[in-house]
Amino acid sequence: MRFPQLLILCLLLQTAFSQTPKIDSLRAEIKLNNTPTTKTALHHDIFQEFYNSGIYYDSAFYYAKKGYNITTEKNLQREQVNALFDLAAVYNAVEKRDSALKYYKKSIRLSKKLNYTDRIPSITNNIGDIYMEKNMYSAAMVYFNDVLEIAKEQNNEQLEAIAYLNIGEVYYYTGKFEESKLYLQKSEKLYETLSNKPISTNYIIARTQNALNEVDLAEEKALKGYNAIKGEKEFQTQFKYALLLSEIYTRKGDFKNATNFNQLALSYNNAIHENKSVSEIEELFIKMELQKQNNKLRILEQKNKYRAIIYSIGGLLIILLVILIFRQLKIVKMTKNIHDIQTSLIEYELELKKNKNKTAFDATVNEDQRFTL
Repeated sequence: MRFPQLLILCLLLQTAFSQTPKIDSLRAEIKLNNTPTTKTALHHDIFQEFYNSGIYYDSAFYYAKKGYNITTEKNLQREQVNALFDLAAVYNAVEKRDSALKYYKKSIRLSKKLNYTDRIPSITNNIGDIYMEKNMYSAAMVYFNDVLEIAKEQNNEQLEAIAYLNIGEVYYYTGKFEESKLYLQKSEKLYETLSNKPISTNYIIARTQNALNEVDLAEEKALKGYNAIKGEKEFQTQFKYALLLSEIYTRKGDFKNATNFNQLALSYNNAIHENKSVSEIEELFIKMELQKQNNKLRILEQKNKYRAIIYSIGGLLIILLVILIFRQLKIVKMTKNIHDIQTSLIEYELELKKNKNKTAFDATVNEDQRFTL
């Protein structure tokens, strides 16, 4: 659905979408206030309510656009920075990455022109995130390093921890797992003394540990992160944790837990689908990941069964071989014994014949001597 159509739909259905006291109150304030600055702020607040719902992005876009129009009409440049940021955020939420980049970059250019630095760190970080989503890791690294530099200049440990985490992710996606581990450790150390730790932090760290074959550490970290949000409605993150744990247990040969977590991932997938904010691309990706994991489990289970059969056959063959060797040794021994007996009998027969011949010879000699005498 295109955005003009979204605007029309929003106008027709906004009453059904948003009959909450807070939004109604904000709308009422818009009607009572004629100050452009105040109206812009109120439109931003309504935008925020819809955006944070994670569902009504069409309504969020409508109020962000209205706020932006006011800022351009009244030349409210500082407020325009925030309005551009809101538009970029909603475009990003519905996976219109190029449009999101366009508005983020407009926002950051205007921020620098006005020397309005409040939004620059978050805009810079969000641009890096989009480049990472687009698999443009070199570009993402430039922006994340900019965030790190800003964080150090401002002595902002929260921002610094985020920058380290994002740089660690870029290294992970580019296959540089040792570098990823180094930056993630820096981020984790900072988060030990900070609040507002992102719920995906343990997932990102566990994923790198798993890539480095540190399977036990990965299991511990992933379980810690998963258990921390198990009762929350963070289905997307829970899905990622469950899928990662399924992979970890598969590598450990624990197919029972691997299957259990794969089923949990399927449940979170179903919960995600009930949320209208999930795009067709994201849904397809989730289905592909689950299918891939299920196929992998089936293959490994089959391999495990075949391995057990092969080991059983191998063990049986070894036993049969041992039996055959013992039988062969026994036959060899018996053959040797028979040969010894036969040799002894032959020698005995020869001895008897020899003695018999000797006796006959002696008798003949004696008889000759008797006749001679």
